[in-house]
Amino acid sequence: MSYWWAIGLYALTYALPTLAIGFLIVIPGSCIDGFNEMTIGFVGVVLGALPPFLLLLRQTRKATVA
Repeated sequence: MSYWWAIGLYALTYALPTLAIGFLIVIPGSCIDGFNEMTIGFVGVVLGALPPFLLLLRQTRKATVA
């Protein structure tokens, strides 16, 4: 398996379930239902966590390979 393919898979296994649970289960029954600044913020938090997550995976790989 290619290194970048594995990184993408890790990112998808974090982001997709989080967004699915948020938008399909939690948000529809809550007071922030609909498209508003709260839902935009939720997406921003999830997507904003991806770069540090990917950098951590990169650093971990460097530490284990070297």
